[in-house]
Amino acid sequence: MDPGYLINNAISSLAVVLSLGIAGWTIVGIARVWRSKAIATNPSPELLQPVEQRLQRLEQTTEAIALEIERIAEGQRFVTKLLSDAEHQPPRLGAPR
Repeated sequence: MDPGYLINNAISSLAVVLSLGIAGWTIVGIARVWRSKAIATNPSPELLQPVEQRLQRLEQTTEAIALEIERIAEGQRFVTKLLSDAEHQPPRLGAPR
Protein backbone atom coordinates (compact mmCIF):
# COMPACT_ATOMS: atom_id res chain seq x y z
CA MET A 1 0.00 0.00 0.00
CA ASP A 2 1.02 3.51 -0.72
CA PRO A 3 1.90 5.56 2.44
CA GLY A 4 0.32 8.64 0.85
CA TYR A 5 -2.97 6.79 0.54
CA LEU A 6 -2.95 5.93 4.27
CA ILE A 7 -2.16 9.51 5.26
CA ASN A 8 -4.89 10.91 2.99
CA ASN A 9 -7.38 8.35 4.32
CA ALA A 10 -6.47 9.21 7.92
CA ILE A 11 -6.81 12.92 7.25
CA SER A 12 -10.19 12.40 5.59
CA SER A 13 -11.39 10.27 8.51
CA LEU A 14 -10.17 12.89 10.98
CA ALA A 15 -11.95 15.64 9.05
CA VAL A 16 -15.21 13.66 9.13
CA VAL A 17 -14.91 13.00 12.87
CA LEU A 18 -14.12 16.67 13.59
CA SER A 19 -17.01 17.84 11.41
CA LEU A 20 -19.43 15.52 13.20
CA GLY A 21 -18.09 16.67 16.56
CA ILE A 22 -18.51 20.33 15.68
CA ALA A 23 -22.02 19.67 14.37
CA GLY A 24 -22.88 17.79 17.56
CA TRP A 25 -21.61 20.55 19.82
CA THR A 26 -23.51 23.11 17.76
CA ILE A 27 -26.75 21.16 18.14
CA VAL A 28 -26.18 20.77 21.88
CA GLY A 29 -25.49 24.50 22.21
CA ILE A 30 -28.62 25.43 20.28
CA ALA A 31 -30.68 23.06 22.42
CA ARG A 32 -29.29 24.62 25.62
CA VAL A 33 -30.07 28.15 24.44
CA TRP A 34 -33.54 27.12 23.35
CA ARG A 35 -34.21 25.45 26.70
CA SER A 36 -32.91 28.43 28.66
CA LYS A 37 -35.10 30.80 26.64
CA ALA A 38 -38.11 28.58 27.30
CA ILE A 39 -37.39 28.83 31.03
CA ALA A 40 -36.72 32.57 30.89
CA THR A 41 -39.96 33.45 29.08
CA ASN A 42 -42.07 32.81 32.19
CA PRO A 43 -40.00 33.86 35.21
CA SER A 44 -41.68 33.65 38.58
CA PRO A 45 -42.36 36.83 40.57
CA GLU A 46 -40.03 35.58 43.32
CA LEU A 47 -37.16 35.70 40.83
CA LEU A 48 -38.09 39.16 39.53
CA GLN A 49 -38.38 40.89 42.91
CA PRO A 50 -34.62 41.01 43.69
CA VAL A 51 -33.92 42.18 40.15
CA GLU A 52 -36.48 44.98 40.44
CA GLN A 53 -35.03 46.06 43.80
CA ARG A 54 -31.54 46.10 42.35
CA LEU A 55 -32.67 48.12 39.35
CA GLN A 56 -34.36 50.64 41.66
CA ARG A 57 -31.14 51.03 43.67
CA LEU A 58 -29.19 51.42 40.44
CA GLU A 59 -31.62 54.09 39.23
CA GLN A 60 -31.37 56.00 42.53
CA THR A 61 -27.58 55.80 42.45
CA THR A 62 -27.48 57.02 38.85
CA GLU A 63 -29.71 59.98 39.70
CA ALA A 64 -27.50 60.87 42.68
CA ILE A 65 -24.37 60.72 40.51
CA ALA A 66 -26.04 62.89 37.86
CA LEU A 67 -26.93 65.47 40.50
CA GLU A 68 -23.37 65.56 41.85
CA ILE A 69 -21.94 65.91 38.33
CA GLU A 70 -24.30 68.83 37.70
CA ARG A 71 -23.06 70.47 40.91
CA ILE A 72 -19.45 69.99 39.84
CA ALA A 73 -20.22 71.47 36.42
CA GLU A 74 -21.94 74.47 38.03
CA GLY A 75 -18.87 75.03 40.22
CA GLN A 76 -16.59 74.86 37.20
CA ARG A 77 -18.75 77.38 35.34
CA PHE A 78 -18.65 79.70 38.35
CA VAL A 79 -14.86 79.48 38.70
CA THR A 80 -14.41 79.98 34.96
CA LYS A 81 -16.61 83.09 35.11
CA LEU A 82 -14.62 84.46 38.06
CA LEU A 83 -11.31 83.87 36.28
CA SER A 84 -12.64 85.36 33.08
CA ASP A 85 -13.89 88.46 34.87
CA ALA A 86 -10.59 88.80 36.77
CA GLU A 87 -8.62 88.97 33.51
CA HIS A 88 -10.64 91.97 32.34
CA GLN A 89 -10.44 93.88 35.63
CA PRO A 90 -7.75 96.50 36.20
CA PRO A 91 -5.09 95.46 38.73
CA ARG A 92 -5.84 96.28 42.34
CA LEU A 93 -3.78 98.66 44.40
CA GLY A 94 -1.36 96.80 46.62
CA ALA A 95 -1.78 93.59 44.68
CA PRO A 96 1.40 91.65 44.02
CA ARG A 97 2.79 92.04 40.55
